[in-house]
Amino acid sequence: GRAPFDPDAALMVIDPPIAPGRTVERVGCPVGVVSAIAGQTRAALSFSGVAGHVGTVPIAARRDALAGSAEWILGVEELASRDDQLFATVARIEVHPNVPNVIPAVVQLRLDVRHPDDQHRETAVKEIFDFAQRIASRRHLRCEVTWTDDHAAVVADAALSQRLAEAAQQTGVPPQSLPSGAGHDAAIMASRFPMAMLFVRCT
Repeated sequence: GRAPFDPDAALMVIDPPIAPGRTVERVGCPVGVVSAIAGQTRAALSFSGVAGHVGTVPIAARRDALAGSAEWILGVEELASRDDQLFATVARIEVHPNVPNVIPAVVQLRLDVRHPDDQHRETAVKEIFDFAQRIASRRHLRCEVTWTDDHAAVVADAALSQRLAEAAQQTGVPPQSLPSGAGHDAAIMASRFPMAMLFVRCT
């Protein structure tokens, strides 16, 4: 059989993934040198109000968890639009009781926030949570964050990245430095080895 892999024999990790989301195509390049893999925060959050019949409870008296959630989702999108390196997304929503003629009493949501700078990401997450609490207070709802999961950003090795940029330049390709918003195995490997990434265009 083959000898087991010896981690001490490895000098570096270079990961050349196909660029997600047509990243390099948008900047007009065939390749991009990745500067960092974005840190991620994932969270579960809920808004709780009071169920009631849609034909009998006056609008002004409602404690509609879905209306509050909708306001919060649009606020998350607006916050992300202020920073082109911030990705903040509400990608899952569950409404209870989810009946056409009943005012939604509870809405459970999942939030995903990513940024190549951890301080920016943490600040954005706090602002998003604070905004949710302000909405809940004004609409007489209860807002709870029930779960969070954080992964720190991983910065690519500067010397390796410079060598990749120089190699691209030698082939006549002007190197572009880009952060990666997607997760990669290279982020795990970077805890042990110098790591660099080269985005390759999909087209």
